[in-house]
Amino acid sequence: MNFHIKHLQRFIEREITENDLSEVLFQLGHENNFKDGFFELELTPNRGDCLSLMGLARDLNYFFGHTNNLEIFNKDIQKFEFNFINNAPDACPNISFLYLEIEDIPSHYKDYLNSFFTELGNKKINFFTDVSNYLSYEIGQPTHCYEYDSIREGFELNRLEERCNFLTLNDEKISLEEGDLVFSKNGEVINLAGVMGGKSSACNENTKKVLIECAHFKPNEIIGKTIKYNITSDAAHKFERFVDPNTHNVTLKRFLKIVDDHTKIKKIGLAESNIKKKEPKSVNLDINKINSILGTNLKREAIEQILNKLSFSIIANQIQIPSHRNEIENVNDISEEVARVIGYDNINSEIFKLKTAPKKTSYRENLRRFLLHNGFTEVINSQFSPNKNEDSISIQNPLDSNKSNLRTNLSESLLENLLYNERRQKQSIKLFEISDIYKFNSERRIEIRKVLGLIVSGRVGNNYQEFSKKCDEKYLKEVFNKINFDVSDFIFKFDRSDLNSKRKEDIFAIAVPLEHLEKVFDEESSYVSKIKEKVYDKDFKYSKVSDYPASTRDFSFVVSDKEIIDSISQTIFEFHSNILKDVFLFDFYEDVSNKQFKAAFRFIFQDDLKTLTDEEINSDLDIILSRILNLGKVSIPGYKKNES
Repeated sequence: MNFHIKHLQRFIEREITENDLSEVLFQLGHENNFKDGFFELELTPNRGDCLSLMGLARDLNYFFGHTNNLEIFNKDIQKFEFNFINNAPDACPNISFLYLEIEDIPSHYKDYLNSFFTELGNKKINFFTDVSNYLSYEIGQPTHCYEYDSIREGFELNRLEERCNFLTLNDEKISLEEGDLVFSKNGEVINLAGVMGGKSSACNENTKKVLIECAHFKPNEIIGKTIKYNITSDAAHKFERFVDPNTHNVTLKRFLKIVDDHTKIKKIGLAESNIKKKEPKSVNLDINKINSILGTNLKREAIEQILNKLSFSIIANQIQIPSHRNEIENVNDISEEVARVIGYDNINSEIFKLKTAPKKTSYRENLRRFLLHNGFTEVINSQFSPNKNEDSISIQNPLDSNKSNLRTNLSESLLENLLYNERRQKQSIKLFEISDIYKFNSERRIEIRKVLGLIVSGRVGNNYQEFSKKCDEKYLKEVFNKINFDVSDFIFKFDRSDLNSKRKEDIFAIAVPLEHLEKVFDEESSYVSKIKEKVYDKDFKYSKVSDYPASTRDFSFVVSDKEIIDSISQTIFEFHSNILKDVFLFDFYEDVSNKQFKAAFRFIFQDDLKTLTDEEINSDLDIILSRILNLGKVSIPGYKKNES
């Protein structure tokens, strides 16, 4: 979420600077990025209470002090009769409506309101919507404004019984699904609840009479809706993360105050439905337990001071949890609050050792290590797929609307992985994935199966022995013959003509249900016992992928004796360098008439911290190539120091 330090300062006692504020935010666990007073804040999903100026100032109280100087409307508000039916109190337990009529639409805004648009680059829409958007930024409670004449007969909150089309106030037409929570009038949807209002009841630049909705929606009712319907919604972003249900009164009175600052109010009225104040939760104040969890020796007074500054109150040794901190449940959460304030870096670290049980690997881990040892690379793909067939299981609220079905196979994902690597000029591609697949069986019951998926194409390896071998059906059989497992019935071939690819190498894949491999790779199997020390006790390490570009150099080595190529390979692989990331043989040619052999190697250089210069690369190359020339009977066409 985006803020401006000038706006936050209104609710902070001490004068704050960008550096001081940024440092404290990081300590509290809020990642941030500042530029010219403007700052972007990344909050964890459980801290929706900080998605406003007041909420953020409240969290900073211990360090800078918090001034609750919010001006609200103090005049009496008459009761307003409005025809509203709440058919979903489980989803929306609290909701209020404020009727408001003004005399004139203001031609300009006060500085505090105008700054919301000028400093943050927000777009003005119309007076009431602008006030609503600003109020959400200031307090954190979303509100929605209806043009009153369009809904004066009343409406209701319910769940859709069937699919229907809905035109949002942003002129986006979406197809709502059965079960969606909506406000409707005479069967017409006028608002996707907690997400976005509809065009038919939206305010405009001429609106003077408005109905303001202030509601509390349960987070699970809103989660996923913006992704599902590809909508950007500040309200949904807040409701998903929990909005304090006890703020309706102050929110609506603040709304009135802002309006009153800008124009004359002719008439107001308040209607409430199912308003029930959220009772505070409590946790026992156990000082010894908190110190035990944190490894500290804090006194009771220090802990109480921290908690009081964070809006917790302590009554009869019970910590009363404020209504805006819905995520606080137990003493562990309380301990985390204390740790955030004192700073994790200020807690002394202690080295401790855990007793470990004798290492025993599962059959899946044995299978995985077997494939890694044979040059395959493991991939992990999303369980969701854009493809659908009669066996597919569809997701009602997918995170990605383009992938709304659970995978019924691994091969489609693996094929995408292979094509991705081909586009990056990889010559040897051998990938595998061990995962679950989901589908309906013949009785329309969900069936989950664990499967090994594997796909290959290109050369077997980037080395002399395997360079001329192709990844094909024969190769796959050879790999699994090592464990005496016949994979023939599980091999299939992809048709290149169906793919957007210029490569011509065959693509082979297998899909093996894991139950066929369980006994083969069981810890007690003869195969695993035989090679465990050679393969399975080795740790496979992964290196960081550099953000800096790689540079390649290709050299051909001409020899009269084929065995010298082995010596060249050995010399290359014995050379140690921090910037030489990979070397492989990519071409081999035998010139029978001249009794010569030509082997072409590719050298790939890359650094983790910078872009390499030609001088740095050539320095390592000169050493390698000089050693190869010293082998004798070797020439390097085009190399300036060729001595053969």
